[in-house]
Amino acid sequence: GFARMAAAGAGSDEVRAVEPHWLLKGTVIQGFGRGSKELGIPTANLDAKCLSEAGVDDNNSSGEGVVSGIYCGFACLPRATEERSKGVHPMVMSIGWNPFYKNKERTVEPWILHDYGTDFHGEELRLLVCCYIRPEQNFTSLEALVERIHEDARVTKVTLEREEYKDLAGHTFLRG
Repeated sequence: GFARMAAAGAGSDEVRAVEPHWLLKGTVIQGFGRGSKELGIPTANLDAKCLSEAGVDDNNSSGEGVVSGIYCGFACLPRATEERSKGVHPMVMSIGWNPFYKNKERTVEPWILHDYGTDFHGEELRLLVCCYIRPEQNFTSLEALVERIHEDARVTKVTLEREEYKDLAGHTFLRG
């Protein structure tokens, strides 16, 4: 399965396709408040149950589950009313335990690479996840963590421009 494949290639910097693509949706919840304040990286957090609801986290049956790590794809707020909140945008996402912060619960934290100018807690967010970038890792400093997240964003933008991924922004699921 995907989990084994991703784990096997965990050491390389090669972006891997997630097949079939994951179609995740959920209501944006209040996160830990660290993304914007500490990191300058505003994430739109979803409850981790969005993974099992989409049928991608089989953690309960085989014990394999979704590999923690950094993923990318596209995001949309299908019910957005403000003009600058509409549309489909690239996103880079962390799924995991955030070793730097020693979380007790798994998190799903997409950083949508678009300036909405507002937060959107309580809004429905839809994500199409098409690539796995790298495994989750711990960092010795906040600076190193921020630097790596920005590198992940750069990799995301380059990846999603590729022929095999760019048309996914038009996927009907994203617009609700």
